[in-house]
Amino acid sequence: MVILVTGGTGYIGAHLVSELVKRGEKVIAYDFAPYFEAVKDLNNVKIIKGDITDLSQLLHAIKKEQVNLIVHTAALLTDESERAPLAALKINLEGTVNCLEVARLTDLPRVVYISSRAVYGYTPIGQPLDEDYPKQPVSIYGITKLASEYFGQNYANNYGIDFIALRLSLVYGLPRAPIVFRGVSGIIMEMIQKSAIGMPVKISKGGDGAYDLIYIKDVIQAIVLACYTKGLKHRIFNIGSGELIKLKDIAEIIKKTIPNAKIEIGSGELIPTARGPLDTTRAQTELGFKCKYTIEKGVLESLRNAKFFESSRSIKK
Repeated sequence: MVILVTGGTGYIGAHLVSELVKRGEKVIAYDFAPYFEAVKDLNNVKIIKGDITDLSQLLHAIKKEQVNLIVHTAALLTDESERAPLAALKINLEGTVNCLEVARLTDLPRVVYISSRAVYGYTPIGQPLDEDYPKQPVSIYGITKLASEYFGQNYANNYGIDFIALRLSLVYGLPRAPIVFRGVSGIIMEMIQKSAIGMPVKISKGGDGAYDLIYIKDVIQAIVLACYTKGLKHRIFNIGSGELIKLKDIAEIIKKTIPNAKIEIGSGELIPTARGPLDTTRAQTELGFKCKYTIEKGVLESLRNAKFFESSRSIKK
């Protein structure tokens, strides 16, 4: 197949492009501000500088490259969406509708959409969230993700677009492209990256926050399954580890791996939203999804990658 990945040189996008190339697919990395280094080591990848909010531009790329499937990862993230709601509306929602519209116009068989746990909003800690749990997003980002899901389901019902959405829990793991991690993900990556090269880590609060964390490679596994699996009964799938872990416990895992690591993390939690964990029964049953990485395995691999990756860079204190 020829697969177009929006945000193809971003965090999830670049990892996905790498995996799809390994599977022998021709991949189009469609990105507004492409980071060429993210995929420079890959053959059979074409990078197109394109804007998902420009329908004609996206349609031209789909037709010219004879694309068979779209994986839509591009989005304005949580903090940026809160600072620029109108931009979030245009990029996150209009961008998704454009992907659906070009699929309708060109008879593409499937659109895989990357959604988020943010659609659930505030939830009790420890209560598993299945896909039918009430959706009450409290962030602009979550609102655009949920609205995009509704558009996708409408296009499926009215135009026959095979729309599949994956609601991801918090993703961690080193990127192939530079990215500024914030919030919970930012704390995890700070602990990993600095500890890997012997730098001390001091975080004022957040140690007691418990979250459903999923390693980047398990996310990619889920997306690939969503691209290829046929005969699905549902269109929306939770993707997470199904377990909660506290940030202070991650610090302890790092210390066991690197005994001289110096990590101080204060008590309390950062965010109370969608603490979950996500119930992934539907994804396991229909997609055949199962996490291959425990938190210990994911952190260990991240530490190894960070030591190699960060040794040639300086990390700001």
